Amino acid sequence: MGFESSWAKFARAERHREELNWFTTETFKIRENVPTVGTQYQVETGDHVVYVSSLPDYTDVFREVSLMLGDCVHNLRSALDHVVYELALEKTKGEIKNPRALYWPISDGIEDWRAQRDRKLREIAPEHRTTIERHQKHIRLDGHPEGTWDVFALLRDLDDFDKHRFLTTVLIPSSGLQDPHPQVMGIWMPGAFQFLSGGPEESLFRPIELGAVIARTRFPDGVRLMDMEVGGYIPPTICLPPALPVADFLKTLFARVEAAISDFAPRPPNHGAPPEAQVG
Repeated sequence: MGFESSWAKFARAERHREELNWFTTETFKIRENVPTVGTQYQVETGDHVVYVSSLPDYTDVFREVSLMLGDCVHNLRSALDHVVYELALEKTKGEIKNPRALYWPISDGIEDWRAQRDRKLREIAPEHRTTIERHQKHIRLDGHPEGTWDVFALLRDLDDFDKHRFLTTVLIPSSGLQDPHPQVMGIWMPGAFQFLSGGPEESLFRPIELGAVIARTRFPDGVRLMDMEVGGYIPPTICLPPALPVADFLKTLFARVEAAISDFAPRPPNHGAPPEAQVG
């Protein structure tokens, strides 16, 4: 049995991922593409704050990211569907009755799995259904309790969304600053500032917006610093809403899809990831 097409789709997805990584790295190397932060004294609260003081126009960036990410997830979704088609070819000896009904189920629970299994996997062998079930959410492959986020469910939803609209991505602040002024660091330094609410994790994982306050502190003895419009740069991280880094999601997703295909056939040596130097 051959799974050439599944691994070819997987390799194509890797190429789109490398292209996406290259694009985002090169984009944020350019200083004009990085938001700036400033400092301001708030008279009403007595706090000094670090806030986003300028924000580039990311319209084109978001469009390109959406296109590359959409191509990536679509090829991964297709790679799984190609597996099912190959399994049906084996079971039916090439006489598939309903090829349009064949695709890899991604279910939200045991009842959903049973319904999809009976519709989508009717023409594959029972032992292959069992193998596919091991990758369903209700088996808790990731160790997460049923009802929590699942990487395959997100793959399914992103692929469906991308058929009709651009995928939505957001930018969140990184945890560090570039070329910060000492005054900014005096407000930003861990232990010296108080975040808006919920601690650093909540504040740093909010989408970047013009004027958004990133950190705040109150100095003792009535110390008041001067306001500063540009006191450093805050490199952004591209995320799926609300704050899932795209790079982290894709790393997990690729590992899961590769494991699923490998349950049926090892990856051929001629389907390695394309060298990064060839991207761009």
